[in-house]
Amino acid sequence: MRNGGVRGWRNSPEKIELTEEKKISRRRFAKYVGGAVVAAAAVAAGYGIYEATKPPPTPPTTTVAPPPPTTTVAPPTTATTRQLVEVLYPDVDDLGIPDPAIGFSIQDFGRLMRNTYDPLIEYDTSSPPEMIPALAEKWEVSQDGLTCDFHLRKGVTFHDGTEVTADAVVYSMDRLLTVNQGVAFLWAGVLDTDSTQATDKYTVRFNLKKKYAPFPSTLAFLYVVNPKVIEAHIDPTGPYGTKGDYATKWLSSGGDIGSLSGSGPYMLKEWVIGDHSRMERYEEYWRGWSKPNPLDVIIAQKVPEEATVRQIVQKGGAFHISPFRSTDFYKTLGKVPNVYLVKSPKPFSAHYFHFNTTKPPLDDVHVRRALSYAFDYDQFLNNIRAGLGDGQLIGPLPRAFWGHNDSIIPYTLDLDKAKAELQQSKYSSSKLKQMPIVFYYIEPIEFERLAGLLLASNGEKIGLNMSVQTIPWLKFGEGVTKPETSPDIVAVTHSAPHADPDGLLYPLFHSTDAHTWARDPSHWTDPQVDKLLDDARATSGQDERAEMYEKAQQIINDAAPAIFAMEQASIGAADTHIQGIVYNWEYTFYAAWRYYWQA
Repeated sequence: MRNGGVRGWRNSPEKIELTEEKKISRRRFAKYVGGAVVAAAAVAAGYGIYEATKPPPTPPTTTVAPPPPTTTVAPPTTATTRQLVEVLYPDVDDLGIPDPAIGFSIQDFGRLMRNTYDPLIEYDTSSPPEMIPALAEKWEVSQDGLTCDFHLRKGVTFHDGTEVTADAVVYSMDRLLTVNQGVAFLWAGVLDTDSTQATDKYTVRFNLKKKYAPFPSTLAFLYVVNPKVIEAHIDPTGPYGTKGDYATKWLSSGGDIGSLSGSGPYMLKEWVIGDHSRMERYEEYWRGWSKPNPLDVIIAQKVPEEATVRQIVQKGGAFHISPFRSTDFYKTLGKVPNVYLVKSPKPFSAHYFHFNTTKPPLDDVHVRRALSYAFDYDQFLNNIRAGLGDGQLIGPLPRAFWGHNDSIIPYTLDLDKAKAELQQSKYSSSKLKQMPIVFYYIEPIEFERLAGLLLASNGEKIGLNMSVQTIPWLKFGEGVTKPETSPDIVAVTHSAPHADPDGLLYPLFHSTDAHTWARDPSHWTDPQVDKLLDDARATSGQDERAEMYEKAQQIINDAAPAIFAMEQASIGAADTHIQGIVYNWEYTFYAAWRYYWQA
């Protein structure tokens, strides 16, 4: 989830007292209930999202005042309209930022970009997913790995009728790298703004500054924008020279009604910041639809209370519900006749408890290992997570990735080993008792709070001074940038931005000067790991790369810059009327809607 995308509740969902504004939002949602209604899942705080390696050159331009409570939502649709309503869980879920150069949360890419734009390549719905052509029908990589040519399909148009050409791809990449937010970090040090060229109308050439083996897979996140539309909405007072603000203010605030800057299967029709959005199917979409009866209308609406969602389920209709509801909530839904639970077969997401490795006593590897042995993984997975399909994380990389080191011996609950590690620490037992360690969990994620209590309880048993506190996502995102303000321990879930071990290991465990919640949040450095990860990027053969990743994983596991808590499964609930929902790495929580259909 993007930095600033979460503002946490201080109460559990069942205990939130509704303000008048929340009551109004609930009434708005009720207008959508009935007929074919679906509530779609959302993403965990910090889930698999990575931001630019450098801060934006100007203050964010995407902040828009929330609408007054009297805002009117989209008019009801006809009885024959196949409609989906995503019920978002404030404030973990958000409507997202509909600009490919700025957003990179699951909401941004999972719901907005994936459905209003097209990339050069994408991932299929298998698990693990495979790269397949999208706007590009084929591509080649030179023998030295420094030149990549992508050949576009002919005749694909944006929603305003303008053809998608190589010039549009060049424009999209240059715009993204210039704005330097969102997914720009994927190509930092690999591409410059003059590195991409159109060799003919339908061929794009990427000239890499250095070899980067995962490069083709990263282009699943280069969503191609319509230069004609972007140029028409540029604010010339922006920070990007002759390109002004590159239309970031207009596009990221939902100004592109009709999605004329995109070529995807759906068009944005209504956008009310902080409340709801409405999207409609683009009937002339170039790829068509995977099944008959595709969904015509997609509405995202925030509904905080689990009790309200339960009422919607009881009234009938189709729904698909956020992963941030309580475990009991999913247990209850699983017993409802018209409901089924959707789970990812092979979790690609990793849930860590990141240590601030610069702060005493967590700067001592033996204290970090002691805490790794003090966590009750079985209790966490089997009771707190209640068998939702998760598994213990064996080292820093989920087992679904190729290159996983299967020989790593995982940490398990063993208080004797934990005490033995503390005896090797540079800090005496009396000193350790004087050093408070705070476990922070992101508001309002209950399983993280319970995990923190579980760890703190055992930490006290081995002689550590521990407590558990909540932290809003925004505050964590700001604090983690500096060692002195970074939390002692914080629970965060991550997924790779592309289906390659590099996508997870490099951002989280390669040293950097630009720390974020998704870039070395533990402030941990190991020159040997840096070299292994750099060498793997510059190596073509997968077997050779896998060997490097296996060595890096063992070093990371031994250094314990985090507790490797779980391979976190995606889970949602859906009504049996809606089919085609897939949870794999690329389609975590939000799938491409063109795969959905109404049974």
